Amino acid sequence: MKNIQVKGKVFTPIISEETLQKRIKEMAQDILACYHGQDLTLLGVLNGAAFLTVDLAKYLERELTIDFIKWTSYSGTQSEGKIDQKVGLSCEVANKNILIVEDIIDTGFSMNALLSHVKAMHPKSLRICSLLHKPSMTTHPVEIDFLGFEIPNAFVLGYGLDFDGLGRNLRDLYQWAKEN
Repeated sequence: MKNIQVKGKVFTPIISEETLQKRIKEMAQDILACYHGQDLTLLGVLNGAAFLTVDLAKYLERELTIDFIKWTSYSGTQSEGKIDQKVGLSCEVANKNILIVEDIIDTGFSMNALLSHVKAMHPKSLRICSLLHKPSMTTHPVEIDFLGFEIPNAFVLGYGLDFDGLGRNLRDLYQWAKEN
């Protein structure tokens, strides 16, 4: 893996595609054990978690429902501190086992808002699967049931995560250190 440049910023590789897929397969096994014999609905948070949601579903190899919701709080490399719901749920949530699939949890602000929103619909159970977590940034604690990786406080790009719409298609994960 080598450094890449996006919009004049240099990003260095932090997690390879191979390492990502290995960890996602492991998380899928943990999810299968948790929901053994029960219904399951994956609720992917667009746009960032689209790749993770699809790959996770492939590795689960069981009957399940997939839906997406789109909430945004980022502009460029900074969270704006407010939630904007762009696309709502299209599936039934009441009395269902819901697994929210998120790309990254940093402050926890957006996830807490989403949890409140989904809880109001009375799911049977509600859990979180996140590829990444920045514990040093957490100001609104969230219990992550299935976690891929803890990462330092750096802006990340690739595997669904973007910088102003660019870089989602990268197979590896990269970070931008502000000193670049």
